[in-house]
Amino acid sequence: MLNFCRARTNFWDGNVVLEHTIKEGNRQLITLDSAVAVEQLDDMITRLEGLVEFLDKDAQFAGPSLTSGFATSSAVPQRLLGYPRVDGGGGQHLQQEMQRKYTVEAEAQAHERASLQQMGSLVHHVIQTLALWKLLCEHGLSVLTAALPLDIRDTLKAMSLQELVLRGDAVTGGLITALINRYIGDLASTDSISQHLRAACPLLYSVDDVTCSKANELLQKSRQQLGGAERERALRESLQLNRLISHQVDLPLVCSQYRHVRFYEGVLELSLGAAERIDPQGLGLHFYKNGEPSEDAQGRQAYMERLECYRCVTDMLQELVQASRAPVQSPSVPSHPGPPAAPADTNPLPSTEQAAQHYEQMLRLAQRCTDELFHISLYEWLVAAGLPDKLLEVSSPYLQPYLVRMSSLQQDKLTYLDLLWRFHQKSGAFGAAARVLARLSDMSSTEVTLQQRMEYLARAILSAKSSPTVPPHAADGEFLHELEEKMEVARIQLQIQKTLGKSYGSYPGIAEALGQLDSQLMDVTKLYGDFADPYHLSECKLAILHCASHADTTLVQTLWRDIVEKELQESISRSPTDRMQLLNQKLVSLGKSYSSTPQYFPLEFLVLTLEQHVCTLGWDEGFVPHTLLQVGADLPLLLHTYDKVFRTKDTCWYRLRQPLHLLHSIRSILNKYLQQPETVPPSERRLFTNTCLDLMADYLMELKTMEQSLELQQTVGSFRSLQAKLERLL
Repeated sequence: MLNFCRARTNFWDGNVVLEHTIKEGNRQLITLDSAVAVEQLDDMITRLEGLVEFLDKDAQFAGPSLTSGFATSSAVPQRLLGYPRVDGGGGQHLQQEMQRKYTVEAEAQAHERASLQQMGSLVHHVIQTLALWKLLCEHGLSVLTAALPLDIRDTLKAMSLQELVLRGDAVTGGLITALINRYIGDLASTDSISQHLRAACPLLYSVDDVTCSKANELLQKSRQQLGGAERERALRESLQLNRLISHQVDLPLVCSQYRHVRFYEGVLELSLGAAERIDPQGLGLHFYKNGEPSEDAQGRQAYMERLECYRCVTDMLQELVQASRAPVQSPSVPSHPGPPAAPADTNPLPSTEQAAQHYEQMLRLAQRCTDELFHISLYEWLVAAGLPDKLLEVSSPYLQPYLVRMSSLQQDKLTYLDLLWRFHQKSGAFGAAARVLARLSDMSSTEVTLQQRMEYLARAILSAKSSPTVPPHAADGEFLHELEEKMEVARIQLQIQKTLGKSYGSYPGIAEALGQLDSQLMDVTKLYGDFADPYHLSECKLAILHCASHADTTLVQTLWRDIVEKELQESISRSPTDRMQLLNQKLVSLGKSYSSTPQYFPLEFLVLTLEQHVCTLGWDEGFVPHTLLQVGADLPLLLHTYDKVFRTKDTCWYRLRQPLHLLHSIRSILNKYLQQPETVPPSERRLFTNTCLDLMADYLMELKTMEQSLELQQTVGSFRSLQAKLERLL
């Protein structure tokens, strides 16, 4: 020990390098040279090797270890344990005292042996560090230190030999790398220097380091070889060597170098191999599938380390995607005459076409991998990179479980549900696609508009109808019926939204109401109670009643009255002709939706209400029959309805001073029939004509009882003319 202390006293605590300033023209360069001469290093190494020899010999003659010494009572000599008891417990006390003594001695010997072993390890480490330093000096330490990264170089300047031995792993590693790179830069083989390093400092330069150096040499050689076969061979050999040490190689650095020489397949194979070697038991996948529990620290570490490996692949794919999208640059104008300068980089980025080809090739190779967690990482990258269509082109058993799992999470749920239904549709699973689309339409979210929800429903209905289930299941039929009902309600919801936005857009609270209508699909009860009724949306309320099959006669009539009056009120400033046209358009558009269901199209009520407005406004007498026939009302039924209204003898016509108004409207219906008798089926035409003649006779009798006037005489004349024309149809 004293010998060792004497050996290290002189330069153990001094700086290991000295700075020197060299002038080169107007520049000053600072170099780092060794503070210890090579001869001193040789002398120190020799003296330390002598110390190692002494320690090795001493270890051979050291006492027994704790495990083979006097640690137990069975190791105490029996002649000491066999004395008879002299007085009371005296014999037993002597035995315990001897046992304690020998135990203490054994522990002291074991502690001494451990100290000597630690001393030996330290001395070996010092010798190898000095041997490395000597080798570096022989290869030009100032040149090697100049190639160091700035942070390592600054650390070395302030470092003593003691710190270099105890805490200098990063520095010695950087120096060894600089030495190897110097050989590689000179296009020399690394075999000889690796042998020297292994002989001088095997603790600092392992077998794996030799492999890494050789792999780097082959990689750098491939950059200089333009020939395809030789270059490919060098890259393949480099890949094989790197795969042997993938657990400790600087994976991002190596992969970036492979990308630089366009060895994209090497990036894929090395990264996936490293992930498998880091986590051979698949703890990362188990961690992922179990919901990433926080208490599984080992699984989380394996998961994160695997993701770091996969990131090298996705970074490569991202680079290729960006290169494939890069705009084609036109040749630049040379800045000076003469031949063009040689390119600085012999391996520039690939062209857009080449990048696209490489991307497609790597994506196909990646899909062949059986690493499920890598597939998941790849899928996540495709989504994040805005390439969901590419994701749907993937043919893999891992894709559907991934989409199902991600669509069940809250984050990006909409994105993955959209991908899932498209996946099912592409796979021919139309029933499953329909159910996912239904989930999308029902999802409560401000990211989906009402219009998009209706599109989802429409696609769901189409997919459900396209499902090739044979024979059809009752559940599938019920599901389709539910979808169609939802679509009907959604149309009403859209109608409410459009009406509110058009008529009440500037009202307070309307923006919030419109947002609520976008945020989710609602049932008819909520639509009626929260929107249609509070905002007096009569057309929407009528649609809700029809959808819900709620045939409240009084309410339906009230809604139709409100619809007519609202339309007249909104057009009050227009000319009579325009007002008639607007009301006609409104009645025709609504009437065609409800005319087939008399409960929601009260024809008799509409005839009475509309004709009263026509009288009040002085419109054409044939406006109402013409409009109702446009709606699709049956002509015989319309005539029967008018006759029924006329026979009620409502006094309103006298109050309006138009007692003959209904007869004039009936006259217009009969004229329509005479002009177009084909509106009545041929099989019913004769019977209907006779009915008309019977009605004409009744009306003429009714007219005779009225007070005579010029208008009455004209009406009687027109009816007799119609009577004659009807008789000719028989």
